[in-house]
Amino acid sequence: MKVLVYEWNGFCQKDLRDALTVLGYNVERIGYVVREKCEDAFLEEKLSKRLKKGYDFMMSFNFYPSVAKCCKEAGIPYLSWIYDGEDMGLYHNSVFFDTNYIFSFDSAMVERLRAKGVEHIYFMPLGVNIKRLDAIPFVPEEQEKFQCDISFIGNLYLNKKSLDSLSLSDYAKGYIEGILKAQVLINFSSLMNELLTPKLVDFIEEQYDQMDSRYDITKQTAIQNLMATSITIRERFYIMRKLSEHYPVDLYTYSLTNKLPKVQMKGVAGYFTTMPLIFRYSKINLNITHRMIQTGVPLRIMDILGAGGFLFTNYQKDMEDRFQDGEHLVIYYSAEDLIEKVGFYLKHEQERKRIAHNGHKLVGEEYTMDKLLSKMFQIAGITA
Repeated sequence: MKVLVYEWNGFCQKDLRDALTVLGYNVERIGYVVREKCEDAFLEEKLSKRLKKGYDFMMSFNFYPSVAKCCKEAGIPYLSWIYDGEDMGLYHNSVFFDTNYIFSFDSAMVERLRAKGVEHIYFMPLGVNIKRLDAIPFVPEEQEKFQCDISFIGNLYLNKKSLDSLSLSDYAKGYIEGILKAQVLINFSSLMNELLTPKLVDFIEEQYDQMDSRYDITKQTAIQNLMATSITIRERFYIMRKLSEHYPVDLYTYSLTNKLPKVQMKGVAGYFTTMPLIFRYSKINLNITHRMIQTGVPLRIMDILGAGGFLFTNYQKDMEDRFQDGEHLVIYYSAEDLIEKVGFYLKHEQERKRIAHNGHKLVGEEYTMDKLLSKMFQIAGITA
């Protein structure tokens, strides 16, 4: 069977093609970064012509309405694998096309879309190319370069849209800041639904002029998404600052900041090049999930475990029945809990190695990309 993979500037694109090839599919790609997520006329024209060559189905990471439209017109299945906490394409009415098969790593997202009437929406965790990661050789010079006590690879979102970018009154800023700071300290429940009153939503919406009628998204949800980024910004700074007061911390990020004076700023880590080496040689790898991801296990967790790294992460509901705390990874529940547990594991190398080994083994057995793709194809009725 012949599959066309739509690629954009995201992670895992080559891993997806490699996994499809391993499964026996004839894989071709079309690469383009959409100018407009909702509807991109250039992509639709280009893709419609390409699909006339004859393909059995299309795939992409995340959901693209223009791709869904072209597949609907061509009468072929479109399989999308969601790995972002809020994919705006999922608010477009094209999600209801019967040619779609949408697979999301976040069970809360699946429940929300099912409640809206989306028929072909399924839960599917994210996977890694374990063969690629295991094939990376041990090089003493690389170990010396990348080894450290604690590393975090992630965006600080200083240039991303959030509530911080809006012009609000001092009262509104103070009220919202109280919600944000309180939410940073609470992992298990959301304060936003209770404290984001309709009056406050209307006031913020007056300052936020980017509501698009083509997306079926409420003002409340749009503002909660902005708020989730604002919370994530504060949480990542808070944890980095608190942790660096006690231990050496290396930070790899696109973001430029002088607000973390005790953190070692290490620049950008390439996904296929330096990132697996950092995961492998760091004593402790840290994951701080973006607050838009409600329940899902983010790709970063799979990347770290797949590379054989020892992982500290916040709790996510979809970890339950999949990953065991203290066996495959270590879960922290607050900055104070993190600081205490880091102190213990930095002193116990054999425990770190045992847990990292177990996490890598589990991912290699259950969460390889080819194995998860096989499950998707079974659901969608696709055979090689």
